Parts: sequence; structure tokens; C-alpha cells
Amino acid sequence: MYRFRLISVLMVCLCVCLPAWGQGTTSRVVGVVSDASGAVVPHARVTLTNEATNVSFTTTTTGAGTYVFASVQVGRYSLAVEAQGFKKFLS
Repeated sequence: MYRFRLISVLMVCLCVCLPAWGQGTTSRVVGVVSDASGAVVPHARVTLTNEATNVSFTTTTTGAGTYVFASVQVGRYSLAVEAQGFKKFLS
């Protein structure tokens, strides 16, 4: 009886804990930089800054104007975009 109870408790713990393994503490920030006419802006410099820690990450848009910041910690961020011939964008 003791063995059955122990196995039952272990199985319940395993079933409850498995979904928690799928949860993470990071996310991704993705986007497309485009101008006022909707045309994409390749090779723009995109900077993501954590407002609490002031830590910044910088990337450059692809030829299709896309950018990705992977494994971003939870927090509040500001975004800056700079490209030659364009006014600096802050968000």
C-alpha cells in the first residue's frame, strides 16, 4: 500500500510539474522597419534598451527590413531606429 501511495504521489507531481518546464522567462522582439510610404528600410540600426537596467541590444535590419531580438528578458523596453537619410525613431 505504501509503495502504491508513493508512486501515485510521484505521478501527480510529475504531471503537475511538466507544464512548468515549458514556461520561460525570455521572449522575442521582432519587427519590420518601413518608411512613411510603406517601403521597407534595409540596414537600419535598431536598438532595444531595458529601461530598468539600461542594458542595450543592437541589431541591423535585413534586406527585407526585418529585425529580431531573441531571448529578451522580461521587462519594460524602449526601441530606437536609425537609418541614413531618416530621422531617428524612438518608441
